[in-house]
Amino acid sequence: MPRPLAAAIALPAALAVFLAVGAFAALAACASPSAEREPELLVGVAASLQPVAEAFAERFEAERGASVTLVVGSSGALAEQLRQGAPLDLILSADARRIAALDADGLLAPGSIRHPATGELVAVTNLHRADGDADDVASLLRGGRVRRIALANPELAPYGEAARRYLQDAGLWETAEPLAVYGSTVAQALQYAASGAAELGFVARSLLTAPAAAELGSVARPLRAAHGAAELGSVARPLRATSDAAELEFVARPLRATPGESTDAAPDPLADDSAANFPGLRALPPLPKAASDGLRVSVGVSATSPNAKRAGEFAAYLADPARAEAWSRFGYTPE
Repeated sequence: MPRPLAAAIALPAALAVFLAVGAFAALAACASPSAEREPELLVGVAASLQPVAEAFAERFEAERGASVTLVVGSSGALAEQLRQGAPLDLILSADARRIAALDADGLLAPGSIRHPATGELVAVTNLHRADGDADDVASLLRGGRVRRIALANPELAPYGEAARRYLQDAGLWETAEPLAVYGSTVAQALQYAASGAAELGFVARSLLTAPAAAELGSVARPLRAAHGAAELGSVARPLRATSDAAELEFVARPLRATPGESTDAAPDPLADDSAANFPGLRALPPLPKAASDGLRVSVGVSATSPNAKRAGEFAAYLADPARAEAWSRFGYTPE
């Protein structure tokens, strides 16, 4: 049974979904003509996709005159909330399986599914490398210095599922499982490793990469509540700023360039064995390609979206081959 590292009260799954859907309803209800900025599209976004989704949403707004509100959570939690009636117009998942299941159940608009890119699972550590020591997951586990291993909840998050599968395939799960601590999202798993709460972590490359994406706008916008909306908690939360909205704390600090720093030549964290946005955290050598099987980014339009045409435009925008280079800069392999 996955156990959270943070000391928090674990709500029963049904109650958590009920509360989350209720918060979604409050978000939809507050989007009235009197609101300063009425959201036109409500987009559920997997936590691993937050940086790239923010950048694309910002550019889409500027080019198309649309308003996009992002709701961030694990792929599994967002899919379940859509099943429970959350008023999402679009869902952007870190894996294709959940999107395919939603489509099979008639919850997505026919023909709306697109696959713009594939993500990558990366192992990171905050342990210093000793001279002459092997520097890979197996060696770290055998060395006895790892007391906790951070990964996303495998039942909810594709990157957690991929991490568990990699450890099983490598014959390491028996050693790793007693040390595992689970984040509700892969971003929370990254926070555990970056803060030193876990010595080893399995995260999304997209959350480590400081993208050279100046043409897409800012790397990440602050996580804020939509106008009048309550925070949705760790499962999902809105990302639209208004003049009187208070900034919400997120499980991992935004991947943002230092003020005045150019983003034209951002370093690849895997190229120099470091994770530039997280001091003290470094990436281990790349995992086998098979470790990232299943991490195919998938987007689909909700069958009940009142803004299906605009949602379809945003889905097509994300999958446009003209944006392949931008996906690459955010740590993905474009399709």
